Amino acid sequence: MTDQQNLYSKSDGIRELEPLQASSSSIPEVAPLSPEVAMVVPAGYTKTAGTIEIPTFIVIFSGGEKRERDYFSVIENNKDKFPRIKFEFLCTSEVPIIDPETQIVIKKNESGFSPDKLWLFAKHWLDERYLKNEAGQIEPIDNVYMLSDVDHFLVELLRVKPLCDAAKINLIISNSCFEKWLYYGYYSVKPHLNPDLAFSCPAEAKEISDRFKKYANELIPGGLKPKKDIFRLWDAIPNSIANHDVDKLGIPKLYSTNMFELGEDLLNLIGEDLKKLSIEYGS
Repeated sequence: MTDQQNLYSKSDGIRELEPLQASSSSIPEVAPLSPEVAMVVPAGYTKTAGTIEIPTFIVIFSGGEKRERDYFSVIENNKDKFPRIKFEFLCTSEVPIIDPETQIVIKKNESGFSPDKLWLFAKHWLDERYLKNEAGQIEPIDNVYMLSDVDHFLVELLRVKPLCDAAKINLIISNSCFEKWLYYGYYSVKPHLNPDLAFSCPAEAKEISDRFKKYANELIPGGLKPKKDIFRLWDAIPNSIANHDVDKLGIPKLYSTNMFELGEDLLNLIGEDLKKLSIEYGS
């Protein structure tokens, strides 16, 4: 357990960013994926303003095959302690989905889910199963999150971002990869400014994620530990907020991630239980 577990408290939600200087010529052309969709909410349901109060139901969609699943494994493996959190990992989806509008097929146990397919899966899941509990009763979902990396998916992210906004899905983007979030559990400065070992960013965008993963494992004693790094939420949240910046299009810039938004909700809901588990896990 770190000292931050006793020091961290959620901010008032106001985050100031420096003004961005981006020319319109740098905006890629984005073809629509599907017409605007609004998530259907049961009549009479309104989300309570302010802090999260139990009962709350958080759904997290991720296409990650390894690292993201390892990160949330503490919660998944202790479902009796965290019954109000639901994970949907596309890499283990058992039902093929064919989008009727685009005819895009999401195959069983397919790997390498792009933001387009991640969005279609989330939309399908919510349309088919939204708010249904095991008894078939309707219950409200307080927050829905969809996790994606930038990597080479910028055009797709720009396409699904307004769709997620319309469907009230919180789109969590790490630039360039999820490991940036894990990194901020250990350090409060951007990787290329790290005095212990500065990250040398490759010129080719497609090479950044792979090189960063190697860099992080060399920098951090013992390497990244995704199955235990969730216990570093108390450090990762303020560190990532301090280094967060977005471009003109609302996409996190390189070395930025808005995973702190999900992290804050998790701490509000299960922070005390995580503290107890951190002792069991020796973190």
